[in-house]
Amino acid sequence: MEAWLALYHRKRCHLYQPSTWDQNPLPAGHLQQRHWEWLKKLGEHRGTFDDGQHLCRRVLRDLHNLWPGEIPQHCPLSLPYASLGTLFKGRKAFLQQLHTSLTKATGKATAVVGKTVHGLGGVGKTRLAVEYAWQHRDEYSAVLFVTADSPTNLQRNLAELSGPLVLNLPERESPEEAVQMAAALRWLNTHPGWLLILDNVDTEEAASYAEDLLTRLQGGQVLITSRLARWGDQVEPLELDVLEEDAAAALLLERTAPQNGGRGRKPLPDDDQHAVALARELDGLALALEQAGAYIAAQRISLADYLRRWQAHDQQVQTWYRAREMKYPRSVAVTWQTTLEQLGPGEVALLNILAWFAPEPIPLFALGLPCTAVHFDPEENLQDAKVAEKIAALWREAAARLWNAEPPAGSAGNGERADSPAQAGQAALREALATLADYCMIRWEVAADTVTVHRVVQEILRSRQPQPTCWLSLALRLVGEAQQLAGHPQDVRTWPRWEPLRAHIAFAATAAGQSDIAAPTATLLNNLAQLLHAKALFTEAEPLCRRALAIEEAAYGPDHPTVATGLNNLAELLRVTHRLTEAEPLFRRMAAIYYRSQQTTGHAHPHMQPSLENYRHLLHASGVPPDDIEQRLQTAMQTPGPLEPITPEIERLLGPTQPVPAVLAALDEPYRREHKPAVWFLPLTEPIAPHLEALLGPSQIGLPLDQPVASHLEKLLGPAPSTQDVLNALDRQYREQGKPPVWFLPLGEPISPHLHELLGPIKETKQA
Repeated sequence: MEAWLALYHRKRCHLYQPSTWDQNPLPAGHLQQRHWEWLKKLGEHRGTFDDGQHLCRRVLRDLHNLWPGEIPQHCPLSLPYASLGTLFKGRKAFLQQLHTSLTKATGKATAVVGKTVHGLGGVGKTRLAVEYAWQHRDEYSAVLFVTADSPTNLQRNLAELSGPLVLNLPERESPEEAVQMAAALRWLNTHPGWLLILDNVDTEEAASYAEDLLTRLQGGQVLITSRLARWGDQVEPLELDVLEEDAAAALLLERTAPQNGGRGRKPLPDDDQHAVALARELDGLALALEQAGAYIAAQRISLADYLRRWQAHDQQVQTWYRAREMKYPRSVAVTWQTTLEQLGPGEVALLNILAWFAPEPIPLFALGLPCTAVHFDPEENLQDAKVAEKIAALWREAAARLWNAEPPAGSAGNGERADSPAQAGQAALREALATLADYCMIRWEVAADTVTVHRVVQEILRSRQPQPTCWLSLALRLVGEAQQLAGHPQDVRTWPRWEPLRAHIAFAATAAGQSDIAAPTATLLNNLAQLLHAKALFTEAEPLCRRALAIEEAAYGPDHPTVATGLNNLAELLRVTHRLTEAEPLFRRMAAIYYRSQQTTGHAHPHMQPSLENYRHLLHASGVPPDDIEQRLQTAMQTPGPLEPITPEIERLLGPTQPVPAVLAALDEPYRREHKPAVWFLPLTEPIAPHLEALLGPSQIGLPLDQPVASHLEKLLGPAPSTQDVLNALDRQYREQGKPPVWFLPLGEPISPHLHELLGPIKETKQA
């Protein structure tokens, strides 16, 4: 009736329809429905509303338009950036979600936080808040932006709102900041309908102050941007993800489009493909995309050129920054520095290690934590518990190295817990992961039992580590321990554990190959190749076998039994793929190495008989008569080639006081049962003391069990002033010759020349 009365008197009719009306319409013949359709045909002004508050804002806006001379036109607006316009891509759904959250009548503020790692610095939280404010500024009585990265800055910036360019309050002339801030808060509480953005609330202190501020405000909406994921009940968190690949590629193409005046990218025919590749490499991180676009436009280079520089870890493209062109406060290389400074050594050490994993989900069992998806539970399995304890100890060692800090204790509270070492280590690791997730430095997927580090974060961490090889070695050791939890790769029951490890083994091993780290790189590659072999993924397995063999030959020499194992793995893969003529020379060489090893030590290598059986299968498949197969094997094994044994060296250095061959023979069987290499070929990268104790008796060894052999040599010989100098000189010499450092020399090689170089004349060696 009101609508008909207004139309009769030729008045403008304002119609407001609930936004849910079209979802539940009345029947087409209903009088009210017919009336509404007739009103819409008149073309009268109308709008939709979500709730009572939304309706009030629409009515106030329409009244303002009816009497513009009587209602003040000033709408305070303070935003740091102009709208991106069409460059703001891929956020439509999230903006709608944010609008719904802000306008619903819950009495809560809305905090735009990240979805764990995807909410870390640079994901685009500030830019999204600003774009939302520009798009909805007509719905608010004021749109105010305040940087709130610390309580002090929040107070100062709130006080500045009273200034002439924003609220223009009388208190702006007061010399006291507290008076100006109180005036700004009083204005907010007496002028409902405002939007206040609190930006970069990234510390616990700033978050506590912001939450306290919320209790002193009323009548408006507060939008918080933060890297913190945990908030109190008065703040509703929304999770912001990275840009989708297609939106990121479209952003790069539009941001770098050639312009009048020569700015913009160097165009190439395949720019579309390069944009997708670069978007994938930067993984949708808004800051990295903006930095890339600004750099490409400023330098007039192509998308392909920037992609090559980024993949080559070019420091210039990582640290490049121009405030006017980027509209960001810092470059991608330093954007997480504030967060890192708030983390403890345990969290930073864990991040530095995980930087050398692949940018794929990392299973929790790889960190020694229970993982139901792969049936890993240290509390039920003694072997799992031992590995979990090793992983926790490795992490504590890494944390202790960092800044010479105390290692994480592994338990919370008053320190009275009596957990096992494995349980204590798990508790500490879980706390470190929780802290990293709270600061949005990782994504922790609880349902999948995985954590993920953003690939750009990993790239920056790797490029800025003071000792990257050290952290890579720790990552390799951690992956190696995880392989033990996974089990034998050719057992189909272990595949659920192996699958999530595949990408991480391949990534870490590739990085280790580039850094000339032999151990345990070859073992990792061989085990992964066995998994792929068992799955009949021969094309993927073959290059891994070849890389592992090349590493073993470079590290141990061409005649070491470890090389024979690698030869067998590659030859067996060639055999099952019917490349018999390629496989036969490898099998022949393998047999010769194992035979010489048996002749010099008096014992067969544990892998010798299974490998020879593979050789027999190949000879049979090649058409060799059964009577000639054994003759061929004997001929192959007796190929000349000396391999100097280590046993006489031990006797010569330490005296014939122990029956060394007898001890070796006794140790051979238990080492076979535990699937370890024969003791006389044990690499010195493993703790040497228990092996020497087993060989020589505990009376001659009083050494710690967890250090490499160089430390033991120094303790055996005393702190001679020249020891470290000799080690350093030998290290340089061995690296130039492509050999491993002497203190990690495998015992399968003659050791006396190396000890002679280390210790000087033979009389000093005998005395040692």
